[in-house]
Amino acid sequence: MAEAIKRLEFPRYTAGVLAFILSLFLVFSYVGPLAFALTATLGGFLLLGHWRNVRHLGGLVLLVLGMVAWIGYRSTLMSDIGATGVIDLKSGTAQDWVLIAFQTLWYPALVLAAFDLKARHAGWLAKWVAYGVLALSVWVLLDAISGAAIYQQLSAALYQPIRPDLAMVKLSIAAYALVLVFWPILLLTRVKHTYRTGIVTLLACVLVPLITGANAPVLALIVSVAVFYTARQAPYIGRISVYKIFAGLVAVFVLATPAVVHTGILGAFKRFAPPSWDARIDIWQFAAERLFEKPLLGWGFNSSRTFGGENIPLHPHNMPIQVGLELGYVGVAILAVFWGYLILRIGRGGAEATGVNLTELQSLDSPTVGVEVDTRPYALATASAFFTIACLSFGIWQEWWLALGALATVVMIVVQKAVRPGDAVAN
Repeated sequence: MAEAIKRLEFPRYTAGVLAFILSLFLVFSYVGPLAFALTATLGGFLLLGHWRNVRHLGGLVLLVLGMVAWIGYRSTLMSDIGATGVIDLKSGTAQDWVLIAFQTLWYPALVLAAFDLKARHAGWLAKWVAYGVLALSVWVLLDAISGAAIYQQLSAALYQPIRPDLAMVKLSIAAYALVLVFWPILLLTRVKHTYRTGIVTLLACVLVPLITGANAPVLALIVSVAVFYTARQAPYIGRISVYKIFAGLVAVFVLATPAVVHTGILGAFKRFAPPSWDARIDIWQFAAERLFEKPLLGWGFNSSRTFGGENIPLHPHNMPIQVGLELGYVGVAILAVFWGYLILRIGRGGAEATGVNLTELQSLDSPTVGVEVDTRPYALATASAFFTIACLSFGIWQEWWLALGALATVVMIVVQKAVRPGDAVAN
C-alpha cells in the first residue's frame, strides 16, 4: 500500500503548481487581492490529492469541519435546499454556506501540499518567493509614495478610472499581505544572510500602511513582534511552554471579547479614538448587544448584513463578535478551541522540545550543517498577525481574506521546509 501511494505522488508537479500559485499571490497582492480566492481555489483543485496526508492538520480539520457543519445548520440548511436550491446554475450563484464548504475543500489541500514538499523543492521555491516579496515591497512602497499614481493608471488601462483616495485604499490591502509574509521572509533572511529583503519588507510593512492610512497592519506587526520575541526569548515560563500560555490566553480572549464589549467599557475610549476607531467601537457595541439577544445560537450565518449599513456595514470588523452574532456562543466556543489548538500545534517540536538539530542553511540549494534554528516563533508571529487583523478589520467569512490566510500559511510552511529539510515528507 505504501509503495502504491508513493507511485501516485509527483513532487515536481506539486512544487510547480505551488510556484505558479505563489507567483499569482504576489501579483494579485498589488493588482487585486479579491483574486486571492480564485488563486487559492485553483491551487487547491490542482493539488486536491494531498488530502491523503490530512494527518498533517491533526485535529484542526475536525474543528474546521465542525464549524462548517454548524454554519450549515445556522444557515437554515434544509429550507435553503427546499426553497431556492443550493446552487443556481443559471446565475452561477450559490448559498454562502456552500462557498464556505468548498473553501474547506480547496484551501486545506493547498496547505497540505506545502507539507508534502521535498526539501530541495522547498529551497528553490522559498528563494523564488523571497525575490518576489522583495520586488512587491519595492513596487508597493514606491507607488504609495507616489500617491498610488501607478495603480490609478493601471486601473484606467485595464478596468476603469479610480479616484485617488480609493486607489490608496486598494493599495493599502497589499500591506496586509506583506505583514502576513514578513515573518517567513525574516526567517529566510536569518538563514540565508540576505538582510536587504527583510529590511525592505519591514519598511514596506510599516510605511505603506502609514502612508495609505491603514492602521490594522501596523498594529498587527507590533503585536506579532511582541509575540515573536516572547516565544523566542522565553519558550518556557517556569515549567510551562509559552505556547500553552498563548493558547489559553487567545482562547479566553475569543470567549470574553463579546461579553466585554457588551458591558460598554469601550465607550470610555471613544472620546480619545480617531474617527475610524470610534466607528468600530459603535459597530462592536451594537453587534454585541444583538448577540446577547440570542447568545446561544446567534442570528444565523451571514446575518450581519441584515442589520442595516448604518449599524453594521456588511460585517462587524471583529472575528469573535461576528462569529458570536451569527453563530452564537456555540460558534465562539468552536473558534476559541480552533485558535488554541492551532497555537499548540505550532508549539510542537523545535530544538528545545525535541533536541533535533534544526539546520541553518548557508545556501537554500544545498542544505549544510549549521546552527540550530527554531522556526516556531516565526510561525506563531504569523498566526498572531492574522489573528490581530481579523479582530480589527474585514469579515471573517470573506473568501479573499480566508484565502490570504491559506496562502500565507503555505509561504510559512515552504520556508520551514527549506530551513528544516529533515522534516520533509518522503516522496
